[in-house]
Amino acid sequence: MGILETVLIVIIFISVTALIYLAVLSNNSKLEKERFSFLTDRLSIATGIYQVIEDIDVINDTHKLIRGDVHVDSANVVVLRSAQQALFVGMEKLAHPDDLDRVLEFVEFSTLNERLKDTNSITIEYRTGFDSTYRRARFVVAERTFDGRISHVLWMIEDIEEERKKRKEADEFANKVNERLTTLATIYISMHDFDIKNDTLSVIAVNNKDITDIVGKVTSNLQGVLTNTMDQMSSDESRETIKNFVNLGTLDERLAGKDTITCEFLSYRNLWCRARFIVSERDEEGRVSKALYLVESVDEEKRDRDALYDISVRAIAANEAKSAFLSNVSHEIRTPINAVLGMNEMVMRETEDKNILAYSESIHDAGSSLLGIVNDILDFSRIEAGKLDIIPVEYELSSLLNDLKNVMRQKCEKKGLLFITRFNEDIPNMLYGDEIRIKQVITNILSNAVKYTNEGSVTFNVSYENDTDDNILLRVSVSDTGIGIKQEDMEKVFKDFERVEREKNRTVEGMGLGMAITTNILSMMGSSLEVESEYGKGSVFSFYLKQKVVKWDRLGDSLGSYDSDINGSEKDKKEGHFIAPDADILVVDDTKMNLTVFKNLLKQTEVKIDTATSGDAGIEKILKKHYDIIFLDHMMPEKDGIETLNEIKQMSSHPNQDTPVVCITANAIAGSRERYISAGFDDYMSKPLDPEKLEKMVRKHLKEELIKEVSEEAVRERNMESARKQSAEIEKYAAVKGIDISVGIKNCGSIEGYKPILNIFYDQIDKNIKDIERFYENSDWENYSIKVHSLKSSARTVGAMELGAAAESMEHAGKARNADYIRHNHEMLISDYALYKDLLKDVCRKDEDDKDKIPAGRDKAKEMFEELRKASVDMDVLMIDDILKKAQGYSFEPDDNEILQRFKERYDEFDYDGMAEVVSLNGRAQI
Repeated sequence: MGILETVLIVIIFISVTALIYLAVLSNNSKLEKERFSFLTDRLSIATGIYQVIEDIDVINDTHKLIRGDVHVDSANVVVLRSAQQALFVGMEKLAHPDDLDRVLEFVEFSTLNERLKDTNSITIEYRTGFDSTYRRARFVVAERTFDGRISHVLWMIEDIEEERKKRKEADEFANKVNERLTTLATIYISMHDFDIKNDTLSVIAVNNKDITDIVGKVTSNLQGVLTNTMDQMSSDESRETIKNFVNLGTLDERLAGKDTITCEFLSYRNLWCRARFIVSERDEEGRVSKALYLVESVDEEKRDRDALYDISVRAIAANEAKSAFLSNVSHEIRTPINAVLGMNEMVMRETEDKNILAYSESIHDAGSSLLGIVNDILDFSRIEAGKLDIIPVEYELSSLLNDLKNVMRQKCEKKGLLFITRFNEDIPNMLYGDEIRIKQVITNILSNAVKYTNEGSVTFNVSYENDTDDNILLRVSVSDTGIGIKQEDMEKVFKDFERVEREKNRTVEGMGLGMAITTNILSMMGSSLEVESEYGKGSVFSFYLKQKVVKWDRLGDSLGSYDSDINGSEKDKKEGHFIAPDADILVVDDTKMNLTVFKNLLKQTEVKIDTATSGDAGIEKILKKHYDIIFLDHMMPEKDGIETLNEIKQMSSHPNQDTPVVCITANAIAGSRERYISAGFDDYMSKPLDPEKLEKMVRKHLKEELIKEVSEEAVRERNMESARKQSAEIEKYAAVKGIDISVGIKNCGSIEGYKPILNIFYDQIDKNIKDIERFYENSDWENYSIKVHSLKSSARTVGAMELGAAAESMEHAGKARNADYIRHNHEMLISDYALYKDLLKDVCRKDEDDKDKIPAGRDKAKEMFEELRKASVDMDVLMIDDILKKAQGYSFEPDDNEILQRFKERYDEFDYDGMAEVVSLNGRAQI
């Protein structure tokens, strides 16, 4: 019975009781009318529910109709004086024939006392005869005699059609719940309902005889039952684990913020099971008051899962092994290639024979192509290992596009192709994105177009669409008139190690990795590569890339200045070899290695070169001596090149008022020359320094009277002698892993110039790592960026290209204040850098074992110290390196050895005055 029905019955019962009470007080008609009026008022709330309500006097067999709203002739029924007869007649008209006998039996007065003996209400449900809808008829006892017999009842009929529908739905829902519970009962070994607050439990289902035997009919002492049950049901290796899991004392803590927890354990039958707590009720303070405790068998699932995990681990290991193999093979291939390219570089620099030069250029092209393939393999292995990162920085689009334009124009010219560029000049020039990866992607697409185009043209389009106030969609497309791609070959374009029409294109260089790398990098940057192609007519590759706008300066305002930047530093003077022994040059750079490189590159010009390792040290020298050219590094700690130049310009009197000042920068971007000139410089050069361009820059700014031309014959003899000495050395250095010897030799001018540079790089590893670590620990990202910028430059100078790339990534992250990226990659950078201590030890090691050394003695030590003093005063780095190298063959007395070590410390700091002072101590060298 529903709550509403119960309430109505109580109201009706109270009302009838009051009615009878009034009837006892008075039997006159006035009181009877008042009685029925009172009853009618009390039953008014029920009239909306019940269709028929009658008051029946069972003893006198009379009745009064309170409400009638059914499909019967109520008047004809009411006129029947006998209540029993009226009910029989009414129900014969209302009830469905199939239910009639049951209904007539229900309304029989003679059995009412028996049926209502222990209750005050009885009901019957039946269908109507006129529309087959369901009704419920009800007798409610209103009054009994003193001996308990019924004297008055209420007869009520209500429509229950909607109730039956809801009841049917509820039954169907209950059936589904029962089905699911049955299913759960088959899944779970045991299901218990825990009342943690009252320390009781009840069984929902148990499908395990062992648990039934252990628990029995116990309904209390939850913790004891749980601990005892799981102790007996679990194996030795899982016992402690599952006992901790069923500890109710920690359940609230473990279920904080969640509704279920699980624990897998091995049963005593050696089968895997899973226990689970599910919160079913919490108290006002959020503590678990009731919970379900379920145990299921997961043995098959667990073993399948373990098998899948094992397969996954093996697959990952195999993939890592493949990546490692590719990486190792690539490095092993690079070693001999670097040796070949290094020797070839010397041939190209030192021969004047046109045929040999042509052969050398072919060797250079083939070797560079092979190195490109190796680099693709390395990039591919990095992508697979998840070690290729996207590092957004501020960059100038004009610089990127001009670099690509110049490189690709040369490639197209070699194949007789027309290279067309179409750049929307309204594109914002200063953007924020990963310039290196964007350049790599576009280079791959352009190179692919050139490879597969034998005649016609390659067109490079760059445009944009507005995205938001701060972002644009950069659109890049490359179209060609090449061989095109068949529809069925489209998918091959992006697969690893796949080539379209391999047999037909067997002469095309590459491993089929370029486009796979491109699509992976684009995906990492939130973009994708689209391809349109018509076989035999050409292809179009395009992508959109979201970029943040830093400044809205037009691209067109910067594009035109690039060529003048490149050519402006190459004054149209005679380009033959020269010497300038009377010229004085000052170079200011905070990196000792860069200064040594600078000296080596100009060694053959016989120019006298002074050096300084800071802006202040440079200013000090500028105030004392006249120089014919001053070279200032842009990015230095404390006082950069621009700040140093400004301070020089503000000085009223010094011997270098008219001396040309050239900026050295690692950022060769479009418009740089104009910016540096507007800052007060006379010119600029980009790092790494190119030997030929450096010589041209010196020739451009030196006065004509200082330059002495050198005959080609003299240069040829000098180069041939140098080449004979260097060939064996090149092989030795080319065997070093992690070093591209060809790049190092090109940057340093010769193998003789390369050796001391590599030694400096080696000697500074520990100190530089210490500095980088200090800035990292202090979160000093500005100086961190400067230090890794220096590492980038020095690593690339010696040919440690991968280390240089890693340092560049960290430099960009430092400038962008991307601390998360730095923290994620710092240890790897330091580890890679430190690895060069082992890689270079065989070619740069300073032998500390004195057993095979010659005792120097006091006289020999004084002789060497005097040589070092003179070289320090002259700031002759090459001479100092030669003396120190010679000193390695001697063993020194303790005092002399201490002086030598202190000299080396000053040398690392480029403190020439300090160096001269150290070797002059205690009269060991005469001044």
